[in-house]
Amino acid sequence: MESIVLRLNPQVPKEKVIQLLHACLLELEPRTKLAVELRFWEQMTIAQVAFVLKTSWQDADRMIERAFLELRQKLTERLANEPIAANAA
Repeated sequence: MESIVLRLNPQVPKEKVIQLLHACLLELEPRTKLAVELRFWEQMTIAQVAFVLKTSWQDADRMIERAFLELRQKLTERLANEPIAANAA
């Protein structure tokens, strides 16, 4: 599975990136958001996520992978529109 690694502008504070990522997570479809939360916040395996969602392992894996792609795209767009603070480190 791909990670959500982005090349971040070091001038954008980490706190702002976290805030934007949280906003992007809230925009996911409820079922997709739940899959991401179960996988990463609850540290469930893909098999466990599939069981909770009553779906196949493959569908759960694809759902999480698509969520990562969507999150990466949304976060990249938001960061591109984010003004850079003059005094950011």
